[in-house]
Formats: sequence, C-alpha cells, structure tokens
Amino acid sequence: MWQADTSRQLFSYTKKLGGVFLLIFLALLIAAILVRALVPTPTKADYGILVSTFYVVGSIIFGGGPVIIPLLKTYTVDSQWMTDQQFLVGLALIQSLPGPNFNFACFLGAVTMINAGGNGVVGAILCFFGIFFPALVLKNAIIPFWQFVRQYAAVKMVFRGVNACALGLVFSATWLLWVQTNAIGGDSGYHAVIASTAFVASGYLGIPAPIVILIGGGMGAIEYAVETQ
Repeated sequence: MWQADTSRQLFSYTKKLGGVFLLIFLALLIAAILVRALVPTPTKADYGILVSTFYVVGSIIFGGGPVIIPLLKTYTVDSQWMTDQQFLVGLALIQSLPGPNFNFACFLGAVTMINAGGNGVVGAILCFFGIFFPALVLKNAIIPFWQFVRQYAAVKMVFRGVNACALGLVFSATWLLWVQTNAIGGDSGYHAVIASTAFVASGYLGIPAPIVILIGGGMGAIEYAVETQ
C-alpha cells in the first residue's frame, strides 16, 4: 500500500531572515507613505509618485484583485491621471485576459505615464513591481513564523475578520463600477440587463469570460446605436 513520505520537511528558513524581509517591507511602506503624504499629488504623475502609490496599494491586497479597484480609482482617476472611460476600458480589457486581476496595474501605469508625457512601458513595469513586490516580501517574512502562529484561535479569528472586510471591499468595487458606468451615460435598466446576462452566462452556463465580455460589448453597441438614431 502506498504511503506518503512524511519525512520531508517543508521549505523554510530562519526567523532572523524572515525578520529582515519584514523590515524591508516596513521600510519601503513607510517611505511610500511619506512620499504620498509630503509630496503634493500632481495632476500629471511622475515615476516616483507612481511607484510609491502602487506600493501602498500592493501592501493592502487581501482577498483578490477586486478589493483594490476603489483605491486604484481614487488614486488614478480622482487625481486626474486618467479619465473614467480609460479606467473602465482597461478594467474590461483585463477581465478578458488570464492572470491576476491586479495585472490591471500595468495598464494603469502605462496610461498614466503616456498621459503625463512619459514612457508608458516604464510606467507599466514600475507599477507591476510596485503592486507585486510588497506582497512577495511580506509572504517571505511570514513563512518562518506561520507554522507556529496558525494553530492559535486568535489568529484564525483575525483572518475571518479580514476575509469579511475583503468581501465588503469587493461589494464596494462592484457598486463603484455600477455608479461610474451609469454616470457616463446610458440607461441603468438596460445596464442591469447586461450585468444579469453576463452573470448568468459566466456563472451558470459556463461561457468563457472573453466571450461574455464580447457579448456585453455587443449589447452596449446596440444601446449606443439606438440612442444615436
């Protein structure tokens, strides 16, 4: 009878090295926060304010990419780095592509720097590392301690609370996108039909997301054609 090999140990390293990773994470986070707090936010972003902004956003990701959509909108659209239309087009595009939802940061970085007269490729790369790096460093900081703290009931309770917060942020992102879409124009009732169709098609009929997005785009094009008659 086959038995699992229980003699192997999970990969880990010393708590001292984990502490070093934690100090790196905190030092960069404090530096990013100070840049955000002390440097006036320009209407045309530069590379420094851009990477510090996305590092702050990347430091609070929990529960998936949708939780940061309201924050990204505040930092990019409200700061006049891009328009509502550009933000929504990029979000729709990223939903049709494989990979984590916060790859959206690459699009935002490119558009932000192009609008500011800078290099879009550099902006995309900086935002990619800015939003991914803090989570990777924090994960490495936690690994040596996780096996010891995961057994405590208090830790489990904390994560249940964080999961609830993440769910609230996902709902907030959904509501924000709904308000933005209706504010740009169109009939909110018809938008509800589009959203319901997309939900049923992807959630119950198993239609791939790219096709669902094309269907939604076609329905939106029909609305536009009717309104412009």
